[in-house]
Amino acid sequence: MIWTTNNLVKSLDFQEFSLNHCRWRSNKRINKLFFAHPKDIYLFQILEIFKKDLFCYCDALTTACPDHWSEENRAHGHCAVFALLVQKFFGGSLLRASLEELSNYQHIRSHYWNLLPNAGIFDPEMSLGTVDLEIDLSSDQLGVDRELVPDGEFRTREYVLSSPDTKKRYDLLESRLSEHWFR
Repeated sequence: MIWTTNNLVKSLDFQEFSLNHCRWRSNKRINKLFFAHPKDIYLFQILEIFKKDLFCYCDALTTACPDHWSEENRAHGHCAVFALLVQKFFGGSLLRASLEELSNYQHIRSHYWNLLPNAGIFDPEMSLGTVDLEIDLSSDQLGVDRELVPDGEFRTREYVLSSPDTKKRYDLLESRLSEHWFR
C-alpha cells in the first residue's frame, strides 16, 4: 500500500480540527482544517473555553490601555496577562514582538503570545510529526493586522512580571479566573 497523507492521518485516528487564533511556528497562520489526535483535541477545546472565560473577566482594570479598551474589543491591551495565564495553565513559552514599527499599534509598544511545543497536531502540508504551535488568545485586538506582527523573541515569566502594572493586572485577572475555574 502506498502511504499518502490521508492514509496516514486515517491510520493514526487523527481528526480534523480548526483554530482561528493559532499559527505554526513558521509564522503560517492556521486558517484551514488541520489534524489532531483525539487526545489532543481536548486541549484545543479547553483553550477555546479558556479564551471565552478570559473575555468574560477582562475589563478596563485589567488592560494595559484603558483608553483604547472597549466591550467590542475586549482583548485590547491584554496580551501580556493573557499569555501569562495561558502559560500558567497550559505550559509552554512566552513570545514577545515589538509593535513600535506598526503605526496603528505604537501605543501598545509590544505584543505577547505563547508557544506550545509539540502540540500534538499534524499539518498535511508539512513534514510528518507534531509541530510547535503559537497560541495568541489576544489576537482579536489586532484584527487582520496580526499578520504584520514580527516573529517573537522568547521572554521569561519573570521578565514579563517585572513590570508592576503588568503584575497588578495579572494578579487581578488571575484571581477572577481562578475563582471561576476552581471554586
